[in-house]
Amino acid sequence: MLRVARRMADDEAALAASAYTHVCTDFPEVDQPRLDALCASLQRALGRSPTPDYAAHPLCCRLVAGLAFGASRLPDAAPEGDLAGLVLPRAAPSRYAQAYAVGCVLRACALLQAPESGLQAGLAAYELPAEEPSPEDVPEVSVPAELDGEEVWAAEPDDDDCAYEALEALASCTVTGGRTAAAPAAAAAAAPLPRAELLRRLAHLLGTLSHEPLAALPPGAWASLGLGGALCGALRAAQVRARVRVRARGRVRRENPSPNPNTSCATRCDRRRRSRPAPSPSPSPSPSPSP
Repeated sequence: MLRVARRMADDEAALAASAYTHVCTDFPEVDQPRLDALCASLQRALGRSPTPDYAAHPLCCRLVAGLAFGASRLPDAAPEGDLAGLVLPRAAPSRYAQAYAVGCVLRACALLQAPESGLQAGLAAYELPAEEPSPEDVPEVSVPAELDGEEVWAAEPDDDDCAYEALEALASCTVTGGRTAAAPAAAAAAAPLPRAELLRRLAHLLGTLSHEPLAALPPGAWASLGLGGALCGALRAAQVRARVRVRARGRVRRENPSPNPNTSCATRCDRRRRSRPAPSPSPSPSPSPSP
């Protein structure tokens, strides 16, 4: 019996890992058994005591985008013809929404109340996307239709018969099942991140989350998952941290006031006026004797 239970746990872990890998790709379509296994694994990791297990299925931008994409799409029709019974359909949007709520929203609420060590573990794999250049910075290149009397075609291959170089981003990815998935394990083993970078990643995560993927949740899911209480607790924790930060800044300013050139100049002028001796009153002219 124990062997059967262990085998079932291994199968569920394999399904969850497979679902996580496929959700973090550009084609995040996963069937219901694998997505349910991922959601159950995320719930167990989030409920781990005393601190959540953030290393299980690390939080990254691709995970947030993939789950949000699946929750916002319409359900697929069941396979017909020769594919009926051979290919499992994509999981329903409500399943994606549940995984989004547990793996993204509830984890973000936990990170808002976590110490710096929790932020290090939870945001180690959350690498910010590269900033796209503004339209003003992109040079406009005009390609002539003809060159030396010949029509201009696509770029010619290099001398080594390779038409295009491999993308540098693929060097940090793993290929699973013919699809490319991000590998956040290497980022988790990197050096600790500075606090400013942690706050930047947390701010990006909070700005990425949306209510739209949660609209596909079934009735009663908000209460069963505890979304309302988690959001209220996270907001209270954020308000308390903001008040503490404001008080700390005020205390530092009182202990180490920053010199204000205008104020200091006015103060010096006032002190100089006070230090000067008051001018002695001039003697009033004596009345001239009358003749």
